[in-house]
Amino acid sequence: SVGTVTLSQAIGGVGALTKNGPGALTLSGVQGYDTLNAEAGRTNLNNTLGTGASVINAGAEVNISVSETLAALHIGDGAVVALGELPPAAAPAPPRPSNRSRCPPR
Repeated sequence: SVGTVTLSQAIGGVGALTKNGPGALTLSGVQGYDTLNAEAGRTNLNNTLGTGASVINAGAEVNISVSETLAALHIGDGAVVALGELPPAAAPAPPRPSNRSRCPPR
């Protein structure tokens, strides 16, 4: 399911933090990761990451609301990076009706 997760406590680990899926992730606590790999959905950074190289892939949105110093920031085609606040995420579009016409049985 698409949802929103907010982490206010400190998190950390070895390697990179990877954000997958269409939902939103807000990180407000102290971050122990050096890098962020944003694969999809929205990530709000309200606290600094480490100084590694972060990757924002197509289809991902990242809002950086604090001062960051990164070794590199790789932004893929179609990715969105905002400094400050992003507007609220749009609701997913409803499914489109099928264009197939049904013929009555003979």
